Amino acid sequence: RLVGPSGFVLATDIADRLLAYLDEAARKEGLTNVRTHLMDARHLELEPESFDAAICRLALMLIPEREKALAGIHRALKPGTRFAAIVLSTADKLPHISESLAIARRHAGLPPTPFEDPGMFALGDPAVLRKVFEHAGFREVAVEIVPSAQQFPSFAAAMEHRRNSLPEMGPILEQMSDPKREAVWKEIETVMRRFERNDGVVVPAERLVAVGTK
Repeated sequence: RLVGPSGFVLATDIADRLLAYLDEAARKEGLTNVRTHLMDARHLELEPESFDAAICRLALMLIPEREKALAGIHRALKPGTRFAAIVLSTADKLPHISESLAIARRHAGLPPTPFEDPGMFALGDPAVLRKVFEHAGFREVAVEIVPSAQQFPSFAAAMEHRRNSLPEMGPILEQMSDPKREAVWKEIETVMRRFERNDGVVVPAERLVAVGTK
């Protein structure tokens, strides 16, 4: 809606089901200026200097060989335009995520290793995020810490989101028996109960928003 009929938005992702979901959502909204392309962020096959803006939402910290993705984004942008990214803050600011991962590792018999890069919290330090932008060639880099909250109408909805929103859990849970997996989720439920209220579940969170100019 913001770019109008003379512009368009291109959404790329490595997961085709997410792009299919977006195609359907755009169709229902009557939007004809949204395009999708199945593409690895490390290999952005886009015309150089062809875009007026780029956005990466809650993904930059998870991309391996991040410098390749950033180089592709920088190359696709016109001079003087901006790239913005939203990433998760540090583990201590997001205990519902960090504690869930720690529970899974403990049940799997894995040591509580430090959080890795790439990983959920890899860019949670503002200084680290700023340096990543600057190393990619972006200037006038600004990073803002943004307190936020995730709201769910019910505890069941909050748990469904938790089951579907932790990519690092998958490889750990796959190695477990069904009873062990169930034990993991039961313990995670106790973590999520801390955020339950009369009107649903409100999970405090913190994110970083960074912007840089080409």
